[in-house]
Amino acid sequence: MRSAIDDYRALRDRITREAERLFAFHRPHLKCARGCYYCCDAITVLPIEIEAVRQWIERNGLPDPARLGGPPDDQGDTPHLVHDRSTHGVHPNPDSRPSSDSRPQRCGFLGTAGECTIYGGRPLICRTHGLPLAYRVYEYDEQGRELHPDDPDYVDLWCDLNFTGRDGEAAIGGLTDDTRINMAAINEELDRLNARFIAEHTPDRAARPDPEQPDDRYPLSVLLKRPR
Repeated sequence: MRSAIDDYRALRDRITREAERLFAFHRPHLKCARGCYYCCDAITVLPIEIEAVRQWIERNGLPDPARLGGPPDDQGDTPHLVHDRSTHGVHPNPDSRPSSDSRPQRCGFLGTAGECTIYGGRPLICRTHGLPLAYRVYEYDEQGRELHPDDPDYVDLWCDLNFTGRDGEAAIGGLTDDTRINMAAINEELDRLNARFIAEHTPDRAARPDPEQPDDRYPLSVLLKRPR
């Protein structure tokens, strides 16, 4: 019987292939390239992804500490502003704008040249950065009941460095299910795999970043602070 981590790797490989297809499809509208680290903030991930990255590091080794820490000239004033498109039109998403009085916290595995030092083992979300991503919009009534569960609304998000100008706007305006990544569906599948992973490792408390809070999310830097 396949383990949750095996099925996670299969999901990761499937999403990687889909992302590669869409990167090729949207290439004229993308600025993404090695050394662009505007999306490489200190994201948090579920225990199953922590374990997958840990196993990748176990096979490939920890990056040289001298390569970590992010670009020395990173001042945090990067144009990392997500746009979104929903039934209300296209507009900047203010929740994505970095605070003016603090630098963003970068991923612990970001290299000094702005590269990912665990590229082959990076989590799912990192494999989709830059592409148009569809997220489900959840609305609830005063009693906490979900509104329109059978007719959900979605919002498309993308980095403001991409899809610029008239051609970019046209590409965003013409998005279909075949030209965007459905992160809502991916996250639902990831949550199910993580629940299986936790159940499989209930006796092995050491398999979790924090044995007392197995369902919490953790920054990848936990693997630098607590190597196994």
